[in-house]
Amino acid sequence: ALAEARIRLIDGLACAIAGAGSGMTKLAQKWAGRMSFEGTSRFWFSGTRGSMQDCAFANSVFLHSILHEDASVYGHPACNVIPSALAVGEAEKSTGAEVLTAIALGYEIQARIAARGTGFKPAGSGGGRGPATTGIFGAAVTAIRLMKITPQQAKNAIAFCGSLCSSGLEEPLIVGSFERCIQVGQLTRSGVLAAELAWAGIEGADSALDGERGFYATYFGTDAPVEAITGGLGEIGSSTVIDATYMYKPYPTAALNIGATW
Repeated sequence: ALAEARIRLIDGLACAIAGAGSGMTKLAQKWAGRMSFEGTSRFWFSGTRGSMQDCAFANSVFLHSILHEDASVYGHPACNVIPSALAVGEAEKSTGAEVLTAIALGYEIQARIAARGTGFKPAGSGGGRGPATTGIFGAAVTAIRLMKITPQQAKNAIAFCGSLCSSGLEEPLIVGSFERCIQVGQLTRSGVLAAELAWAGIEGADSALDGERGFYATYFGTDAPVEAITGGLGEIGSSTVIDATYMYKPYPTAALNIGATW
C-alpha cells in the first residue's frame, strides 16, 4: 500500500506538471492569483498561498488538465486525493509518512464507495457524470486523516459528502469542454469542506449513504452495496488491486477508449 501511494503521488504530480503549459492550467492559475492571500496552503507552480479549499480546488484542476491521470470505475482518484493530501497536509504540518498514509486511505475509501462499478450505474437524471461523483469521498477521507478528527466527526464528514457532492453534467465530456476540470476541482474542494465542517462539530445524517433518499438511491438508483464497501475493511486493500478496472494512462485519453488507443 505504501509503494502504491508513492507511485500514485508521483504519477499525479507528473500529470500536473505535464499539463502546466495547457490553456486550462493557465486560466486556473489566473483564478488562483485572484484568490491568493497569506493562507495555510500553496497553489502549485506559482507558490502563492491560499486556503486549503481554494488550493485543493485549483491544484485538482491542474492535475486533471490534460486527462492523463489514473482512471478506474471509481473515477479519477488522483485528482481528488492528491490535491487534498498536499493542501491539508501543508496546513496541518503533516509528515511525509502521514501524507502517504492519507493518500492510501483516500484511494481505498473512494474505491469502496464506488464498489467496483457502482459509479457507472446511471444517475437518476440520466445526465450525471457518475464515475466523478465518488471523488468527494476520496478528498474528504484524505483530509479527515490528516486533520486527525474523531471517529464521530469522520462519520459526519462522510455523511456531508452525500449532500455536498455533485456528479456534474456529462455534457462537457461529450462536447469536449474543459468544464470537466471544474467538476473534479469542486469535488475536491467540497471534500475538504466536509472535513472542516465536521471538525467544527456539525452533525450529519446517519443514513446519508444508504437511506431511502440517500447517496446511492439519489445518484445511482440502487441500494448501498454495503458488503462491497465494508467487506475486509482494514484487511484487504481494494485500491491496491491493479486489474482491468484501474489503469495508469500511457496516453492522455478517457478510460473508455484507452484500450483502443493502446
